[in-house]
Amino acid sequence: VPILRARELSLILRETAPGAFFVRGDDQHLGLAREAIAMAAGPKPEIVAVRAERPHLSLETLLEPSGSADYPDAGLPEDLAAVIYTSGSTAAPKGALHIHETLASEILSLREAHDLGSGDRVLMPSPLGHISGVIHGVLVPALLGTSAVLQPRWDAGNAIRAIETHRVTYMIGAPVFLREILDHPSFDDHDLSSLRLFSCGGAPVPPELLEEARARLPALVAKLQEQQAKQRGCQLHWVEPLAADVPLGLAGSWQRSNGAVALAMGQELARQGWAISDQAMAQGLAQAQWSGR
Repeated sequence: VPILRARELSLILRETAPGAFFVRGDDQHLGLAREAIAMAAGPKPEIVAVRAERPHLSLETLLEPSGSADYPDAGLPEDLAAVIYTSGSTAAPKGALHIHETLASEILSLREAHDLGSGDRVLMPSPLGHISGVIHGVLVPALLGTSAVLQPRWDAGNAIRAIETHRVTYMIGAPVFLREILDHPSFDDHDLSSLRLFSCGGAPVPPELLEEARARLPALVAKLQEQQAKQRGCQLHWVEPLAADVPLGLAGSWQRSNGAVALAMGQELARQGWAISDQAMAQGLAQAQWSGR
């Protein structure tokens, strides 16, 4: 993650003891890696330079056929697959453990939700050390056969050119990315008709932003409407008494034990354009059903 410096990286190195440290192959990043390894004062991982500017152990060298058939065991679904760290902006970075099974489950859910397939190509503004970058920049291409266009640093103008050049079909990111794309002076000078999906999250999404995106990206509107026609709808159940245990529901079912929260959630969904019946709202969303507009 770009905002991590030597102090945060040294903590991660001490906790995970990796065998290799992959880093961008310029002098600045190689120097940062060496500084972090020295501060960690533990086993020294091999530094692997990606797109090295000068002779160094590189990713390209590692990918060359070696003739060796000694591959590690594939492991089990419940084995640890990745440790993704928080940014460390308010405290020391904290590692979140992910197993193969949970990551694969996330990817399968994305395939269903976004109708992803081998013809899709993502523009990934998040770094590969971020969970979004890991999922959409690495694992979704590996498991679903999609492809990814990576950005070393976010720039809306470069993003617009990349969407046109590489015929990007979808993006995943915070609303600020979509906002900056729409606001960029060159927006109307490029063909962005390939972009069928922008999945916003990580921050409040203003309804006005979605309405503007749908108006200015016609292909996005058509695909959204097609996807919404496929959705099975959701159910929101209001459970009483408030302290009652909420049983597990089916996929697409939301359950809350606080009627006020349920009602507020329903009102917010209605404000964002979800079709919720007046009768259901009057009943406090006792068993409200909704589908995309």
